[in-house]
Amino acid sequence: MIRKPDHQPERRLVLLSAAALGFSCVITQLVLLREALAAFAGNEMVLGIVLGLWLLLMGLGAGLGRVSNKLRHPLAMLALVQSVLGVLPLVQVFLLRSLRNVVFTRGATASLSETVIGTLVLLLPYCLAAGWALTLACWLLTRPTEAAGASATGNPGLAAGRVYHADAVGSLAGGILFSFVLVRFLDHLGVLIFPAVLNLAVATVLGRHLGSRALAVIPAALAVAVLALAATADLDRISTAWEYPGLRILARGNSPYGRLLVAESGGQVDFIENGVPLTSTRDDRHVEETVHYAMAQRPEA
Repeated sequence: MIRKPDHQPERRLVLLSAAALGFSCVITQLVLLREALAAFAGNEMVLGIVLGLWLLLMGLGAGLGRVSNKLRHPLAMLALVQSVLGVLPLVQVFLLRSLRNVVFTRGATASLSETVIGTLVLLLPYCLAAGWALTLACWLLTRPTEAAGASATGNPGLAAGRVYHADAVGSLAGGILFSFVLVRFLDHLGVLIFPAVLNLAVATVLGRHLGSRALAVIPAALAVAVLALAATADLDRISTAWEYPGLRILARGNSPYGRLLVAESGGQVDFIENGVPLTSTRDDRHVEETVHYAMAQRPEA
């Protein structure tokens, strides 16, 4: 049973939701950029593909917002979408790491078309949902209120400005937190715990505001489950083992510049950055060739 909401608190909750969406979107975008870079052993071209498809799909998602006025319980739908957006990025990273070598040839660099299609499938559900949620939030601020009369609406331009302002504040906070704190101390799945819990908490508040037990309890239970799973299992280690089958993972780490991995197989230790092998032990031929670069600068050596 969903009760009719009080519109003044509702507007504040919608702006809170938009800020959480902005926070979530920027962190998810940065994590998926880095994950796609590693999965497709890419460079600036992969970054361009991810960013281009992100903007395209977010725009298509925003276009879906035209059906917002047909929803029977739009605020409930916003809470539901917010819950999905909280959990979905964690699932996306797991799927990308586990299916990379199943869908594409293991050890081979994905072609341009494979990279585009793989990235499109990866980003499609999140971007469509996030773009639609932002448009839905704009409509919620302009829909008629009983106090003002059934035909009265808010100023659409002002409402959209408020929503995008809240979204921009959330994006700014997420970008700063990711760049200066999270990426320096946590792996990608650990980073995604923060937007997951925030979105699920906002969805819980929206559910309580609507008086819906299901919409309040389910996001809260999901948030507790995510925190419990992160505290009891090394999700990054598990998913990395799926990503590099046959290798024994010796060390993992993040830096502001990429994802680092040290793995061993058959006595050979490989150093990998963003999915690209940098160097390996027991590669005497490569070492002997590399020595000549320095020796050429010292003819007397």
